[in-house]
Amino acid sequence: YRYETEHRDLRRVMGAGIAITRGAAGALSFCMAVVLLTVCRNVITVVRETPLGEFIPFDSAITFHKIVALFAAFWASLHTIGHCVNFYHVATQSQEGLNCLFQEAVFGSNFLPSISYWFYGTITGLTGILLVAVMSIIYVFALPCFMKRAYHAFRLTHLLNVAFYALTVLHGLPKLLDSPKFWYYVIGAVIIFVIDRIMGMRQEYKKLKILNADLLPSGISPCSSMSQLKIYLRKT
Repeated sequence: YRYETEHRDLRRVMGAGIAITRGAAGALSFCMAVVLLTVCRNVITVVRETPLGEFIPFDSAITFHKIVALFAAFWASLHTIGHCVNFYHVATQSQEGLNCLFQEAVFGSNFLPSISYWFYGTITGLTGILLVAVMSIIYVFALPCFMKRAYHAFRLTHLLNVAFYALTVLHGLPKLLDSPKFWYYVIGAVIIFVIDRIMGMRQEYKKLKILNADLLPSGISPCSSMSQLKIYLRKT
């Protein structure tokens, strides 16, 4: 984006901002794909038993999940700040300049969009604001202090990731700067994630055969199952 040949004068108007924002968008899309893979617990359990388990620390998936999430927050912040600057530069352009920059957009003959229009009057701007809000909620409730005091809220707010990915798809649909490439990054991870959810649903309905159970005076009963799993039940 910084050096390639173009015909719409994007770099002349936005300068290095276009390269920074598009580069950050690509890095963020990659992080969003990787972060999905780190929570595929059932797939990780299967792959851990393969030779790959000797080289890849699958047991550290959650730690890696947190690291990738931090990088995603950094790239999202850089992308957001960069587009705030870009929108300012775009808002100062003439009608002819806008028609050259945004060939997918249609403006009236006497309409000159302000910076507020780009934020609140376009799908890209509105979804961008919603993405920042949703991401902020998810990250705030993922902080250790909130997880310890309100773990249920942490689980509920993490369900907002569905909305986050959906909004990200909508964010690039207007093709203001370029054709959307988000799907190229996440389609593989989404397929693996769906397979993992199906595997998890099958495990939920799988019957567990108890081979042995003892009732101890302490109120704790050890049980042995077919899968060589020992379960300890406390009498309440």
